[in-house]
Amino acid sequence: MKRITRIICSLFIVGLLTGDLWAGVDEVSELVGKTDTAVVNWTEGVLSAVGKGAPPSDALGNEQGRKTALATAISNARKKLMSAIMLIPIDGGATVGDSVANNEAVLSALKEMVGKAEMVHQEFTTDGSVKVTIQMSMNGGFSQLVLPKVIKQIESVRPISTSSSTSPGKQSESETNGVSTVNDTKSGPYTGMIVDVRGLSVTPCLAPRVCDENGQEVFGPAYASREFAVQNGMTGYVSDMNAATRSPRVADRPLILKGLRAGGIDGTDIIVSNTDAARLRSDFENLAFLRQCRVVIVMDMPDASGEG
Repeated sequence: MKRITRIICSLFIVGLLTGDLWAGVDEVSELVGKTDTAVVNWTEGVLSAVGKGAPPSDALGNEQGRKTALATAISNARKKLMSAIMLIPIDGGATVGDSVANNEAVLSALKEMVGKAEMVHQEFTTDGSVKVTIQMSMNGGFSQLVLPKVIKQIESVRPISTSSSTSPGKQSESETNGVSTVNDTKSGPYTGMIVDVRGLSVTPCLAPRVCDENGQEVFGPAYASREFAVQNGMTGYVSDMNAATRSPRVADRPLILKGLRAGGIDGTDIIVSNTDAARLRSDFENLAFLRQCRVVIVMDMPDASGEG
């Protein structure tokens, strides 16, 4: 058990260290949702919760009272964080709570992670009360624990090129009937994919699926390699198209698709046109960026309940 715990902790640290790999999104473009107990930053892949504590009436103003208030605040924040974790959607119809309901080992590991969540802010008031903020990454060890087992390690496919050279004879494509928006003249294979679902009732989740109009998956758990999904999340989320096109995650020549509607249970699936699905399937090279989870979803800011 100690060995498993060390592995989980190592993966958690890897997630934190690789979190900057595809950084560069403006803070104002981050996709942030709220639950009753926590804040979910889908762009950064971070959960945070605030806890409050007050000193006992017989220990006001002294060191012991402050220690008690701090311990109470941290405990309160951790309970809120754990509560929020249970409600995070993994995929259509399944939350983290659903996946660990009958798995005591995973539930215990999650509780251990929450117990080690970093305190990033503390604030004492004049009456000795304290407010703390703790946070935890949803990548790394957390993702390893909760992502569907169907996301497996996939052997490498042919490498993609990120060449920025231009092809003089290639005409740029523009948006046609709101279906597809490929606006560059750079040559070579696509280096990532952006899916624009603004205006649709899509719910962010840990393992989203992109499907064609017939319900056939063109990106989802079966396409992602677990290594990349664990370290950086299956997809990136932003609330601004400019931020998406600048994201290092999709590099310099992303394929840009426009979602038609939300699909699946709870709206976690994204339906795109058969034309756009065919564009994605048209080149074997595209499997490389899908495997590496070089996908960004652009959506409206979630409402206060955390739903899209």
